[in-house]
Amino acid sequence: MSFQHWWRRTEYTILTSHKTLVLNADGCPLRYPFHYMSGPRTMQALALGRIEVVTPSLHYIHSAKGRHNLPSVVRLTTQVNAADFNRKPPLTLANLYLRDGGVCQYTGKPLRIGSPNLAVKATIDHVQPRARGGLNAWQNVVLAAASINYAKACRTPAEAKLVLRRPPQIPTQADLFAEWLTADRLSDIPADWHPHLKIVPTDQSAFGGWQPA
Repeated sequence: MSFQHWWRRTEYTILTSHKTLVLNADGCPLRYPFHYMSGPRTMQALALGRIEVVTPSLHYIHSAKGRHNLPSVVRLTTQVNAADFNRKPPLTLANLYLRDGGVCQYTGKPLRIGSPNLAVKATIDHVQPRARGGLNAWQNVVLAAASINYAKACRTPAEAKLVLRRPPQIPTQADLFAEWLTADRLSDIPADWHPHLKIVPTDQSAFGGWQPA
């Protein structure tokens, strides 16, 4: 393999594996938990004037027209409707897992989504059973081990001699983002992105009060 061929393959790998954080025109997050573009899409959007660079990366590629920096963070040149971080998120097992910290709300034990072990398998439990008029709503669901959920069946926690760790509450997108953005996940995200992913307390949320900085 010639050096030139090797270099082109190397640049192609850099381009296709590169990720660029995309912000709205006002600098706020565009999506929940965040939105990024691939290297090729980023360069195309730059060429079309749809984005502008906020933070450059250390990566470059070359073309017939010269050397081009691959941005680490960009923002749209036109404001678009973005994710409302104070909006109520959809009720899914993954979102409930975040709200309840990944632990059974009856035993406090850590759970895992999709585990074959019923003692640690995460499930959605309706505090007031649906068969008895309970709603499929945030204020009536908690994360529970499958074994606990199946044993509880169509009974209330009191009838099943179970005690909730805390009353279920309605979260916002920002609440779940705060729970999702753990130290481990933050360490896997480019350092240039960190200032744009900060969250600060607010009193707009019934769950805990968080919104993007």
